[in-house]
Amino acid sequence: MTVGDLGQYTGIAVDPSGYAHIVCQSVIYFGAYVLYATNKPGTWTTMVPSGDGRHPSVATDAQGNAHIAVMLASSSIWHRLQYITDKSGTWTSKNVGAKGSGWDPSIIVDASGAVHIADEVVFPADPYEIVGPGYFTNASGTWTTDMAFERRDYDDHYALALDAAGKPRFVYYIYYNQLTTLFATRESGTWVSATLDTGADNGRGTWWGMDDAGGQQVIYANHDSHYEYGYRPSATENWTYEFILSDFFAPATPYNKWFVVDGAGIGHFAFSDNSRCVYATNESGTWAGWNIDEFPSGGASGRHLDVHHSGLEAMSFLQYEVGLYVGTSSDGSLWNFELVDPLAEYRDVTWIAFGPGGDIHVAYSRPDGIAYAGNASGGMECRDR
Repeated sequence: MTVGDLGQYTGIAVDPSGYAHIVCQSVIYFGAYVLYATNKPGTWTTMVPSGDGRHPSVATDAQGNAHIAVMLASSSIWHRLQYITDKSGTWTSKNVGAKGSGWDPSIIVDASGAVHIADEVVFPADPYEIVGPGYFTNASGTWTTDMAFERRDYDDHYALALDAAGKPRFVYYIYYNQLTTLFATRESGTWVSATLDTGADNGRGTWWGMDDAGGQQVIYANHDSHYEYGYRPSATENWTYEFILSDFFAPATPYNKWFVVDGAGIGHFAFSDNSRCVYATNESGTWAGWNIDEFPSGGASGRHLDVHHSGLEAMSFLQYEVGLYVGTSSDGSLWNFELVDPLAEYRDVTWIAFGPGGDIHVAYSRPDGIAYAGNASGGMECRDR
């Protein structure tokens, strides 16, 4: 695939067998389609499962099937959430939600194979449409749509998780007039919410995670371009907040940072601070950050982080006019970075994920298309997709 603007909104999921599933958005003039690539048969195959779509999100089930949520964006549809899967052996798609629903989906497949999506939902109404944070699932056997709360504002940047009981929780922010970060959960059968922060331009690039005990953590940038951290130990306790990492600057773009909470409840945060790459963690009980690389020849983009259950951490990013870097660390304080692909294109997003055995998989873009790097066979190898 060499036509169009490939590699935007790149995402990767690794199935239980260790195969990688990659999605990205390709823009041609004013249209867009979703490109999918996998090495599941043992060799790489690339296909277009949807003739239209933006902002893809991908997950896999226990059998290694791909499940993709996209925003349809043709001129005749405006925008609408669509679900795509190859579970039956061939690609099938279904429009989920009313016209106008769907913008920035987050998708999860649970252990039973049920699909869960968080995204904006729109219900037609007179004289104005009803807009709010939405939850879509086929857990009952048919697709259902639930608006957590009715709003007149538009929502974005959804991040979905399921707790140990399978109940949905997600974070999103409102970007109409001002950014407000909110958290929604349906722990007792009805939706409840908490406003994490309000005020002009608060909530840019909201990231959150949940530990094995159900504790939730969130990091976001406030209007002073500094980071704020929120923590909620359990469903029955309140959120607490604190300013963190005051010596570092929060970049305007949400794509240059990533937050992961491991099973033990330790937060791991990677972000760019001007020309520096920074890693931060609260493993000691308080947040501390380290400069782990400098970029004197240009900035870095598309930072992504993952933590394996063994404690190994991995990070990927793109440096302007240099290429794709991948680094690993066993304790967060000492990182070993390697220039993996000098042909990588400087874009917004890379995506890194661990396989079940601790092997590393990275999706990113080159000028001639989507690309993959992995170390399942030993050293890091790069391949055009």
